[in-house]
Amino acid sequence: MAGLSLAPGPLVVVGVSILGGRFAHRFGPGPVVALGGVSFGAGVLVWVLRMGSVPGYAGSMLPGQVLTGLGVGLIMPSLSGVVGTVLPPSRWGAGSSMVNTARQIGTVLGTAVLIAVFAGTPDLADFRRGWLVILTTAAATCAGGLLIAARRRTDHYAEPQASSSTASPASMLAEGIEP
Repeated sequence: MAGLSLAPGPLVVVGVSILGGRFAHRFGPGPVVALGGVSFGAGVLVWVLRMGSVPGYAGSMLPGQVLTGLGVGLIMPSLSGVVGTVLPPSRWGAGSSMVNTARQIGTVLGTAVLIAVFAGTPDLADFRRGWLVILTTAAATCAGGLLIAARRRTDHYAEPQASSSTASPASMLAEGIEP
């Protein structure tokens, strides 16, 4: 039963990931990552404020899971998609592997930090401290998304286009193609 009660978060991730990819394509990855960070942080904040010594799954655990799942579903496809917008196709493999490596390192470090925070048999205060650490990382994710959005306006890969003999230098420069 405990495993089933944890299923809503990952289920939300699956559904939202499809929409998250579409949103990232439409609005750019930065704003979608920032929104994902806000949603993830809101879910953790629900846990910080509502979880108590008396069990209350529907009013505390479930809303946090839905919000954190929404955040992860927005963040993951957006960060993976950044590779395609800032790197030429010949570098997509290396860029994608760096994103996945960073994600794995983050998972390992996050787990290690939480184990250090809990240090033994955790009580509710330990969980709250851990959630505050996670809340800090959600804020950093949001800030990173905003930085991506700001950077994306000025720095992205544009597919080179073949120049035609009828194109004027002015029209080629307007399209970003050097004559």
